[in-house]
Amino acid sequence: MRCGGDFNSILQPHEKKGGVDSDERDMEDFRDFLTLNQLEDFGFIREKFTWCNKQKREECIWERLDRWVANVNWQVRHPKATMWNLEGQGSDHKAILLNSDPYNVKIKRNMCLTLDGQRIDK
Repeated sequence: MRCGGDFNSILQPHEKKGGVDSDERDMEDFRDFLTLNQLEDFGFIREKFTWCNKQKREECIWERLDRWVANVNWQVRHPKATMWNLEGQGSDHKAILLNSDPYNVKIKRNMCLTLDGQRIDK
């Protein structure tokens, strides 16, 4: 099993930059949810943060809210799978792409996805 998207929570304090510190209890609840369901975070390629509040410098907050998680069975069947943080258009979230077959999909440096998942090459 795999699941991806905006979890609206972070796992660790280093997944947030700016603003007030995240609530440790919320992070612990998210980690417990993943453990209870035997899911593991994929990690990522490219930029660390996937969401920004789009405010001015001193009020800007960056967080890694979007991710892919999977159970061990799925990871064993797809050992080369990678998760990419891509540039999104029209959203405060970056697009995320789970590439389960990196030998058949080439990620271009300026590749973007629209909100409906359509690929755009810049």
